[in-house]
Amino acid sequence: MNNLTSGYVIKPRLSFSNRFDKALYGLFVDEANFATTDYCERGQQRYVVKDLAKEMKVTANIITNSIKRLESQDLIQKETLKQNRGILITVKNYDEYQKLTTYQKPKESQTEAPQLPVKSEENTHDFYQQQIGILAPMIAENINQWIDDFDGNQEVIIAAMKVAVEHNARNWKYIEAILKDWHGKNARTMDDIRALELEKRRKKRNGQSKGKVQHYGRSAQRSTQESERKQSDFHKPVEHNIDDSINELL
Repeated sequence: MNNLTSGYVIKPRLSFSNRFDKALYGLFVDEANFATTDYCERGQQRYVVKDLAKEMKVTANIITNSIKRLESQDLIQKETLKQNRGILITVKNYDEYQKLTTYQKPKESQTEAPQLPVKSEENTHDFYQQQIGILAPMIAENINQWIDDFDGNQEVIIAAMKVAVEHNARNWKYIEAILKDWHGKNARTMDDIRALELEKRRKKRNGQSKGKVQHYGRSAQRSTQESERKQSDFHKPVEHNIDDSINELL
């Protein structure tokens, strides 16, 4: 091994909303100062967003939004430096994460019965790649923005993807059209969406029942074998309506 090393870095195993956030957080931990210097303190590092975006081959907006999510999870702290000198990232709990004792179980807990694994929530990015197609950086950013718009409820975005799969419309435009409809009607959670779709079905049924009005007098249609035969020769077109599929999937 030719490369010399000056030490090691311990990365905690944490939960992230998507793989890009995980990668960016890992970078911050890797490059954080292990010891305080004149440049920055222990657990900190300075960055320029546009340079970081170029290095990671994504847009500056993707970097900025990922940093916001990491801040909201209380994993990092961002400080904007004066005179356009970039940003200062502080990895929270850095000291604790770099101690081996943090990861050692107390002796009394080693004899405890193993806990059953908890099923993790479906990840929007993983679901998209498995069911829809290749996840381009721009689509990944749009997904993250929609997650924010739906107050972090990833299951709502996944529900829209499931509807798209059900209709064999595996493209982002179709998914986004569903999300715009739900968001425009102030539906933010799965309970909101179920209630919204049930209301749509109720209105649809009421509209159909109102349309069946019996006419009397001269304008009444004569019920003859000929008219019945003519009516049976035609088939009603099948409406492309997502309501029924949504209620089956939600």
